[in-house]
Amino acid sequence: MFSSGLFNLNTIIGFNVFRYNVKYIDKYYNNLEVSQTLSNISHAVYISGLSICYLRGWISEQMWYSCSGFSCGYALYDLYLTYKINKYKDMLFHHSLMVLAYWYPIMCNYNIITPIDYFPRFLSQVYLCEISTIPLSISFSLYKLNKTHTNLFKINSVMTLLTY
Repeated sequence: MFSSGLFNLNTIIGFNVFRYNVKYIDKYYNNLEVSQTLSNISHAVYISGLSICYLRGWISEQMWYSCSGFSCGYALYDLYLTYKINKYKDMLFHHSLMVLAYWYPIMCNYNIITPIDYFPRFLSQVYLCEISTIPLSISFSLYKLNKTHTNLFKINSVMTLLTY
């Protein structure tokens, strides 16, 4: 049913990709909070695209779970960063739930929980909500960088409302 080895490998890769992504962005902005937020955009694009591919039937459930390990790595690193920045405690809860949801097939393999047939489809639909993270993160970053007067900020603010 599920290859936890590939999932775990992708989790490690995802953790490190996002760690280096945040470090690279932070060299430019020198603001960890903005760097984290801009890194969230790449994750939102990835998990939304992956979910669309699964829901459209372009990839299998096995492939979706294996590739979602990359997103789990992001959630673990973002959980660490959120704790380190010491803000937005609600995000600690949010990312903890993400990680637990990703470990669902592993818990099923070890008979810790009972498998639910529709869970992967449900989870994919839930992760489509990450699409709204893209304009939201751009607006938040522009706000933190004191660029609220720009057209980009105004457009992304409207896009945030439309995607919710």
